[in-house]
Amino acid sequence: MLDEFSKESIWIEDFKLKVLYLLLFFCISQLILYISSMINFAVADDIKQKKTFYDYLTLGLTYLWKKGSLKCRELKREKAIREEERESMELLEENDETESG
Repeated sequence: MLDEFSKESIWIEDFKLKVLYLLLFFCISQLILYISSMINFAVADDIKQKKTFYDYLTLGLTYLWKKGSLKCRELKREKAIREEERESMELLEENDETESG
């Protein structure tokens, strides 16, 4: 902006100071932003609820692993129960043969 009587700009001296203050304010606000984001990543990373693809993948794999191991344990338990029943039936048959014979 020029004054009507002078060829110099009215706010040229203030402009440099204002730009310097704005640049300083911008740098300080960027520094605060970076420091707060570093603190957020360092401290709050473990407690945030945002799920990633890796979280869903590990959750799915652990679910399948637990289901598979549970099914294997149930099958082993049923097999052991059947073997015990067979042994007890064989013992009963042997006892019946010795008593009747």
